Amino acid sequence: MESEKKLNQVFFALADHKRRIILNLLAEGPVTVTDLASHFDATLATISKNITLLEKADLLYKVKKGRTVYCHMNHDTWLEVATYVSGVAHFWQSRLNDLEQYVHDMTEKKL
Repeated sequence: MESEKKLNQVFFALADHKRRIILNLLAEGPVTVTDLASHFDATLATISKNITLLEKADLLYKVKKGRTVYCHMNHDTWLEVATYVSGVAHFWQSRLNDLEQYVHDMTEKKL
């Protein structure tokens, strides 16, 4: 990811269950703010606050058509997130492989 600040915003946004549900709904295509709110037992203001946090993290963007506001998934940011997570996963997989080899070597020495 391009900066530590952006990475923090993304993971903060993803930390909340409601925001993850919003993103799952957007994965199927653009959804109006009102339709997103209908999936929750919360006020429109609460859902709007969550949408704003997701927008600040660049995980979604809004498009206004007339009086209706549509939310869209920002696929470019998701690609950055996937790349970051993949790199971290590769690092930890490598470390786990090293640990496995160490345990194997230590077991062989004891036999």
